[in-house]
Amino acid sequence: MGTREDFLSLYNKLDSLCRAKFSLDDRSESAIMTLVNSLRHSDYYRYNDLADDLDAIRNLRNSLVHTPSIQGESLIAINPIAITKLQEIVDVVENPPMAKDKAIPFSKIFSVRLDDSLLLSMRHMSMKGYSHAPVLDEKGKLIGVFSEGVIFSYLAEHGETNIKDGDTIAELYPYLPLDAHRNERYAFLSKNATLEEAVKSFQESKKKYGKKLGLIFLTEHGKENEKILFALAIGSTLA
Repeated sequence: MGTREDFLSLYNKLDSLCRAKFSLDDRSESAIMTLVNSLRHSDYYRYNDLADDLDAIRNLRNSLVHTPSIQGESLIAINPIAITKLQEIVDVVENPPMAKDKAIPFSKIFSVRLDDSLLLSMRHMSMKGYSHAPVLDEKGKLIGVFSEGVIFSYLAEHGETNIKDGDTIAELYPYLPLDAHRNERYAFLSKNATLEEAVKSFQESKKKYGKKLGLIFLTEHGKENEKILFALAIGSTLA
């Protein structure tokens, strides 16, 4: 079982980390409560759960330091789960999970070229459950995204399709560029973006831009003209 000293040492460490994180100099302001509120309002649901856990830990700590002892012995025993959870929260503050940890290296993502067979690409994506496939040029540079939305836009505009075995991805070229997608958008973030930032981008996209976010591309500095290092879909960020 964890000791009172272990618990209080971790708690004080978290307090110091929070004061640095939120630039809190006034000791009268609760750094832990500031973190609780930050986690509670996060777009990342796992942080919402941590907020409730931390609030329970905060109440435990307050009871611990204000409860009289008998013959020098504390009247409250520390459950090991409290120390385990407190250490988890300390780790989150010290080393927040990164978006790239949930992303797929761009070189390993299924992608297509303009001269690839349209039917074969669609069949492969259907079999594998892929909803998006980056479209690359001969130098491996991103020129667009082939997606279910692209097919839908094509059908909506043409009313019917006569896709033949010899047709290529190039047949849908007008719908492939990132800014040509009617109901989806694509974001670029730095390779050092946190997972929370990525989740927030997915959550805010519809409200802010009127389009859902299809993929996040991670580059060195989050610039569209940079080499893409990773790609991230909403399912992987929320796992």
